[in-house]
Amino acid sequence: MGHSRLMMARIPLDKAIEQSGQTEREMLEKVRPILDFAATEIGLPVKGSYHSYVSLERDYPVYVVTAAPEFSLDAKLWCYLVIGCASYRGYFDYSKALQYAKNLQQVESVDVYVRGANAYSTLGWFDDPILPSMLRYGEVYLAELLFHELTHQKIYLNGDTDFNEALASAVAEIATGQWLEQQNENQNLQNADIGNYQQSLQMREDFDALIAVHKSRLLTLYNAVSAVELDSDALVENRAAKQALSEQLMTDYQALKSSKWKGDDRYDNWFNEPVNNARLSGISSYRENVAMFKAMYADCGNDFARFFESLKDKQVDEALAASCH
Repeated sequence: MGHSRLMMARIPLDKAIEQSGQTEREMLEKVRPILDFAATEIGLPVKGSYHSYVSLERDYPVYVVTAAPEFSLDAKLWCYLVIGCASYRGYFDYSKALQYAKNLQQVESVDVYVRGANAYSTLGWFDDPILPSMLRYGEVYLAELLFHELTHQKIYLNGDTDFNEALASAVAEIATGQWLEQQNENQNLQNADIGNYQQSLQMREDFDALIAVHKSRLLTLYNAVSAVELDSDALVENRAAKQALSEQLMTDYQALKSSKWKGDDRYDNWFNEPVNNARLSGISSYRENVAMFKAMYADCGNDFARFFESLKDKQVDEALAASCH
Protein backbone atom coordinates (compact mmCIF):
# COMPACT_ATOMS: atom_id res chain seq x y z
CA MET A 1 0.00 0.00 0.00
CA GLY A 2 2.82 2.39 0.82
CA HIS A 3 4.47 1.69 -2.51
CA SER A 4 1.20 2.11 -4.40
CA ARG A 5 0.48 5.44 -2.73
CA LEU A 6 3.95 6.68 -3.65
CA MET A 7 3.63 5.61 -7.27
CA MET A 8 0.12 7.04 -7.64
CA ALA A 9 1.24 10.41 -6.27
CA ARG A 10 3.81 10.96 -9.04
CA ILE A 11 3.48 14.00 -11.27
CA PRO A 12 5.61 14.78 -14.36
CA LEU A 13 8.82 16.62 -13.61
CA ASP A 14 7.85 19.54 -15.89
CA LYS A 15 4.62 20.02 -13.95
CA ALA A 16 6.48 19.88 -10.64
CA ILE A 17 8.90 22.56 -11.87
CA GLU A 18 5.98 24.80 -12.83
CA GLN A 19 4.29 24.40 -9.45
CA SER A 20 7.37 24.71 -7.22
CA GLY A 21 8.81 27.69 -5.41
CA GLN A 22 12.09 29.17 -6.59
CA THR A 23 14.49 27.12 -4.46
CA GLU A 24 12.84 23.79 -5.21
CA ARG A 25 12.35 24.71 -8.87
CA GLU A 26 16.06 25.46 -9.29
CA MET A 27 16.93 22.06 -7.85
CA LEU A 28 14.38 20.21 -9.98
CA GLU A 29 15.77 21.88 -13.09
CA LYS A 30 19.13 20.23 -12.34
CA VAL A 31 17.69 16.71 -12.57
CA ARG A 32 17.54 16.25 -16.34
CA PRO A 33 21.09 17.47 -17.05
CA ILE A 34 22.37 15.09 -14.36
CA LEU A 35 20.39 12.20 -15.86
CA ASP A 36 21.71 13.06 -19.33
CA PHE A 37 25.26 12.92 -17.97
CA ALA A 38 24.53 9.60 -16.23
CA ALA A 39 23.29 8.07 -19.48
CA THR A 40 25.80 9.46 -21.98
CA GLU A 41 29.00 9.70 -19.93
CA ILE A 42 28.64 6.93 -17.36
CA GLY A 43 26.43 4.46 -19.20
CA LEU A 44 23.77 4.21 -16.49
CA PRO A 45 20.23 3.08 -17.43
CA VAL A 46 18.12 6.20 -16.90
CA LYS A 47 15.00 4.92 -18.72
CA GLY A 48 11.90 6.36 -16.99
CA SER A 49 13.31 6.82 -13.52
CA TYR A 50 13.44 10.27 -11.93
CA HIS A 51 11.32 11.96 -14.59
CA SER A 52 8.52 12.45 -12.06
CA TYR A 53 8.15 14.01 -8.62
CA VAL A 54 6.29 13.26 -5.39
CA SER A 55 5.78 15.86 -2.68
CA LEU A 56 5.90 13.94 0.60
CA GLU A 57 4.26 14.93 3.86
CA ARG A 58 6.94 13.11 5.86
CA ASP A 59 10.71 13.59 6.12
CA TYR A 60 11.71 10.43 4.26
CA PRO A 61 10.06 8.08 1.76
CA VAL A 62 11.07 5.00 3.75
CA TYR A 63 12.58 4.16 7.13
CA VAL A 64 15.14 1.38 7.35
CA VAL A 65 15.72 -1.02 10.25
CA THR A 66 19.09 -2.72 10.65
CA ALA A 67 20.09 -5.13 13.40
CA ALA A 68 23.10 -7.11 14.61
CA PRO A 69 23.79 -9.36 17.63
CA GLU A 70 25.09 -7.75 20.80
CA PHE A 71 28.58 -9.22 20.34
CA SER A 72 28.83 -9.50 16.55
CA LEU A 73 29.14 -7.25 13.52
CA ASP A 74 27.28 -9.71 11.28
CA ALA A 75 24.09 -7.97 10.22
CA LYS A 76 20.74 -9.72 10.52
CA LEU A 77 19.33 -10.65 7.10
CA TRP A 78 15.78 -10.45 5.81
CA CYS A 79 14.89 -12.31 2.62
CA TYR A 80 12.52 -11.04 -0.06
CA LEU A 81 11.19 -12.00 -3.45
CA VAL A 82 13.14 -10.70 -6.47
CA ILE A 83 16.07 -9.04 -4.61
CA GLY A 84 17.01 -11.98 -2.38
CA CYS A 85 18.30 -11.39 1.14
CA ALA A 86 19.31 -7.95 2.40
CA SER A 87 20.64 -6.59 5.69
CA TYR A 88 17.76 -4.18 6.21
CA ARG A 89 13.99 -4.03 6.49
CA GLY A 90 12.10 -1.01 5.16
CA TYR A 91 8.91 0.70 6.32
CA PHE A 92 6.87 3.56 4.90
CA ASP A 93 5.65 4.41 8.41
CA TYR A 94 8.25 5.64 10.92
CA SER A 95 6.27 4.54 13.98
CA LYS A 96 5.97 1.01 12.59
CA ALA A 97 9.71 0.89 11.93
CA LEU A 98 10.41 1.97 15.52
CA GLN A 99 7.97 -0.56 16.93
CA TYR A 100 9.44 -3.37 14.87
CA ALA A 101 12.97 -2.43 16.01
CA LYS A 102 11.85 -2.28 19.64
CA ASN A 103 10.19 -5.69 19.45
CA LEU A 104 13.20 -7.16 17.69
CA GLN A 105 15.52 -5.83 20.37
CA GLN A 106 13.39 -7.31 23.15
CA VAL A 107 12.87 -10.72 21.55
CA GLU A 108 16.33 -11.32 20.06
CA SER A 109 18.53 -9.12 22.30
CA VAL A 110 20.17 -7.42 19.32
CA ASP A 111 21.51 -3.95 18.62
CA VAL A 112 19.07 -2.08 16.37
CA TYR A 113 19.11 1.14 14.39
CA VAL A 114 16.36 2.98 12.52
CA ARG A 115 17.20 5.62 9.91
CA GLY A 116 15.42 7.53 7.20
CA ALA A 117 16.43 6.86 3.58
CA ASN A 118 16.59 9.91 1.31
CA ALA A 119 15.87 7.95 -1.87
CA TYR A 120 13.43 5.21 -2.81
CA SER A 121 14.57 2.69 -5.39
CA THR A 122 12.71 -0.19 -7.01
CA LEU A 123 15.81 -1.23 -9.00
CA GLY A 124 14.17 -0.24 -12.25
CA TRP A 125 11.00 -2.29 -11.79
CA PHE A 126 9.06 0.97 -11.58
CA ASP A 127 9.81 4.54 -12.64
CA ASP A 128 11.14 5.93 -9.37
CA PRO A 129 10.31 9.58 -8.57
CA ILE A 130 12.35 12.50 -7.36
CA LEU A 131 11.52 13.23 -3.71
CA PRO A 132 11.99 16.33 -1.50
CA SER A 133 14.50 14.43 0.64
CA MET A 134 16.75 14.09 -2.43
CA LEU A 135 16.90 17.87 -2.88
CA ARG A 136 17.60 19.11 0.62
CA TYR A 137 21.42 19.01 0.54
CA GLY A 138 22.11 20.75 -2.74
CA GLU A 139 23.09 20.03 -6.31
CA VAL A 140 26.23 17.97 -5.68
CA TYR A 141 24.42 15.70 -3.23
CA LEU A 142 21.57 15.26 -5.71
CA ALA A 143 23.99 14.24 -8.46
CA GLU A 144 25.79 11.72 -6.26
CA LEU A 145 22.50 10.26 -5.03
CA LEU A 146 21.13 9.83 -8.57
CA PHE A 147 24.35 8.17 -9.75
CA HIS A 148 24.20 5.84 -6.72
CA GLU A 149 20.59 4.77 -7.25
CA LEU A 150 20.97 4.33 -11.02
CA THR A 151 23.99 2.07 -10.45
CA HIS A 152 21.66 -0.35 -8.65
CA GLN A 153 19.65 -0.56 -11.87
CA LYS A 154 22.83 -1.25 -13.85
CA ILE A 155 24.26 -4.03 -11.67
CA TYR A 156 22.58 -5.65 -8.69
CA LEU A 157 23.60 -8.98 -7.20
CA ASN A 158 20.73 -10.61 -5.34
CA GLY A 159 21.47 -11.29 -1.71
CA ASP A 160 24.62 -9.18 -1.24
CA THR A 161 24.00 -5.78 0.33
CA ASP A 162 27.71 -5.11 0.92
CA PHE A 163 28.57 -5.60 -2.75
CA ASN A 164 25.64 -3.59 -4.10
CA GLU A 165 25.97 -0.58 -1.82
CA ALA A 166 29.76 -0.32 -2.03
CA LEU A 167 29.67 -0.56 -5.82
CA ALA A 168 26.99 2.13 -6.04
CA SER A 169 28.93 4.36 -3.64
CA ALA A 170 32.15 3.99 -5.64
CA VAL A 171 30.47 4.70 -8.98
CA ALA A 172 28.63 7.68 -7.50
CA GLU A 173 31.83 9.27 -6.18
CA ILE A 174 33.77 8.76 -9.42
CA ALA A 175 30.85 9.97 -11.54
CA THR A 176 30.23 13.02 -9.36
CA GLY A 177 33.86 14.05 -9.69
CA GLN A 178 33.63 13.79 -13.47
CA TRP A 179 30.31 15.62 -13.52
CA LEU A 180 31.80 18.46 -11.44
CA GLU A 181 34.69 18.77 -13.89
CA GLN A 182 32.23 19.04 -16.78
CA GLN A 183 30.19 21.65 -14.91
CA ASN A 184 33.35 23.63 -14.27
CA GLU A 185 34.30 23.51 -17.95
CA ASN A 186 30.81 24.78 -18.80
CA GLN A 187 31.17 27.45 -16.10
CA ASN A 188 28.13 26.11 -14.28
CA LEU A 189 30.20 25.61 -11.14
CA GLN A 190 33.45 27.01 -9.80
CA ASN A 191 36.79 25.32 -9.07
CA ALA A 192 35.92 25.71 -5.40
CA ASP A 193 33.09 23.21 -5.81
CA ILE A 194 35.51 20.60 -7.11
CA GLY A 195 37.89 21.34 -4.25
CA ASN A 196 35.11 21.08 -1.69
CA TYR A 197 34.01 17.73 -3.08
CA GLN A 198 37.56 16.39 -3.10
CA GLN A 199 37.88 17.50 0.52
CA SER A 200 34.65 15.71 1.42
CA LEU A 201 35.92 12.51 -0.23
CA GLN A 202 39.17 12.72 1.74
CA MET A 203 37.17 13.15 4.93
CA ARG A 204 35.09 10.10 4.01
CA GLU A 205 38.29 8.11 3.63
CA ASP A 206 39.46 9.32 7.05
CA PHE A 207 36.07 8.40 8.51
CA ASP A 208 36.24 4.95 6.88
CA ALA A 209 39.68 4.39 8.38
CA LEU A 210 38.47 5.50 11.81
CA ILE A 211 35.54 3.07 11.68
CA ALA A 212 37.79 0.27 10.41
CA VAL A 213 40.06 0.64 13.46
CA HIS A 214 37.06 0.60 15.79
CA LYS A 215 35.62 -2.50 14.10
CA SER A 216 38.98 -4.25 14.41
CA ARG A 217 39.02 -3.60 18.14
CA LEU A 218 35.45 -4.81 18.50
CA LEU A 219 36.17 -7.97 16.51
CA THR A 220 39.03 -8.83 18.87
CA LEU A 221 36.61 -8.53 21.77
CA TYR A 222 33.79 -10.40 20.03
CA ASN A 223 36.04 -13.27 18.96
CA ALA A 224 37.07 -13.73 22.58
CA VAL A 225 33.43 -13.58 23.69
CA SER A 226 32.33 -16.20 21.15
CA ALA A 227 34.98 -18.61 22.39
CA VAL A 228 33.51 -18.92 25.90
CA GLU A 229 30.13 -19.39 27.51
CA LEU A 230 29.13 -16.17 29.25
CA ASP A 231 27.79 -16.18 32.78
CA SER A 232 26.17 -13.06 34.23
CA ASP A 233 29.47 -11.64 35.54
CA ALA A 234 31.23 -12.21 32.19
CA LEU A 235 28.31 -10.61 30.38
CA VAL A 236 28.59 -7.46 32.49
CA GLU A 237 32.35 -7.39 32.00
CA ASN A 238 32.15 -7.70 28.22
CA ARG A 239 29.42 -5.11 27.97
CA ALA A 240 31.68 -2.74 29.90
CA ALA A 241 34.54 -3.54 27.52
CA LYS A 242 32.29 -2.83 24.55
CA GLN A 243 31.28 0.51 26.06
CA ALA A 244 34.92 1.39 26.68
CA LEU A 245 35.70 0.81 23.01
CA SER A 246 32.81 3.11 22.06
CA GLU A 247 34.28 5.79 24.29
CA GLN A 248 37.69 5.26 22.67
CA LEU A 249 36.08 5.77 19.25
CA MET A 250 34.68 9.10 20.39
CA THR A 251 38.11 10.14 21.70
CA ASP A 252 39.72 9.17 18.39
CA TYR A 253 37.06 11.08 16.46
CA GLN A 254 37.59 14.24 18.47
CA ALA A 255 41.35 13.97 17.88
CA LEU A 256 40.82 13.54 14.12
CA LYS A 257 38.40 16.46 14.00
CA SER A 258 40.63 18.84 15.91
CA SER A 259 43.89 17.92 14.16
CA LYS A 260 43.57 16.77 10.56
CA TRP A 261 40.11 18.24 9.98
CA LYS A 262 40.92 21.60 11.62
CA GLY A 263 37.68 21.59 13.60
CA ASP A 264 35.36 20.65 10.72
CA ASP A 265 32.33 19.21 12.50
CA ARG A 266 30.26 17.80 9.62
CA TYR A 267 30.38 14.28 11.12
CA ASP A 268 29.16 15.38 14.55
CA ASN A 269 25.57 14.45 13.74
CA TRP A 270 26.65 10.91 12.90
CA PHE A 271 28.41 10.53 16.23
CA ASN A 272 25.59 12.15 18.19
CA GLU A 273 23.74 8.82 18.12
CA PRO A 274 25.03 5.64 19.79
CA VAL A 275 27.43 3.76 17.53
CA ASN A 276 26.20 0.21 18.02
CA ASN A 277 26.72 -2.95 15.97
CA ALA A 278 23.65 -2.30 13.82
CA ARG A 279 24.94 1.13 12.77
CA LEU A 280 28.42 -0.24 12.13
CA SER A 281 27.15 -3.09 9.96
CA GLY A 282 25.00 -0.61 8.01
CA ILE A 283 27.77 1.91 7.34
CA SER A 284 30.15 -0.91 6.41
CA SER A 285 27.81 -2.07 3.66
CA TYR A 286 28.15 1.31 1.99
CA ARG A 287 31.81 2.01 2.66
CA GLU A 288 33.99 -1.03 3.32
CA ASN A 289 34.64 -2.07 -0.31
CA VAL A 290 34.52 1.36 -1.96
CA ALA A 291 38.30 1.60 -2.30
CA MET A 292 38.42 -1.86 -3.90
CA PHE A 293 35.89 -0.88 -6.56
CA LYS A 294 37.71 2.37 -7.27
CA ALA A 295 40.94 0.42 -7.74
CA MET A 296 39.13 -1.93 -10.10
CA TYR A 297 37.83 1.07 -12.09
CA ALA A 298 41.41 2.37 -12.39
CA ASP A 299 42.54 -1.09 -13.52
CA CYS A 300 39.92 -0.80 -16.27
CA GLY A 301 41.68 2.29 -17.59
CA ASN A 302 39.16 4.60 -15.90
CA ASP A 303 36.61 3.35 -18.43
CA PHE A 304 33.10 2.76 -17.13
CA ALA A 305 32.12 0.49 -20.03
CA ARG A 306 35.01 -1.89 -19.33
CA PHE A 307 34.42 -1.62 -15.59
CA PHE A 308 30.76 -2.58 -15.80
CA GLU A 309 31.50 -5.35 -18.29
CA SER A 310 34.07 -6.83 -15.90
CA LEU A 311 31.33 -7.16 -13.26
CA LYS A 312 28.50 -8.28 -15.51
CA ASP A 313 26.86 -11.68 -15.00
CA LYS A 314 29.24 -12.72 -12.21
CA GLN A 315 28.46 -14.30 -8.88
CA VAL A 316 29.43 -12.39 -5.75
CA ASP A 317 32.83 -13.97 -5.16
CA GLU A 318 33.73 -13.72 -8.86
CA ALA A 319 32.74 -10.08 -9.01
CA LEU A 320 34.76 -9.16 -5.94
CA ALA A 321 37.82 -10.79 -7.48
CA ALA A 322 37.16 -9.60 -11.03
CA SER A 323 39.76 -7.94 -13.21
CA CYS A 324 39.24 -6.07 -16.45
CA HIS A 325 38.83 -7.94 -19.72
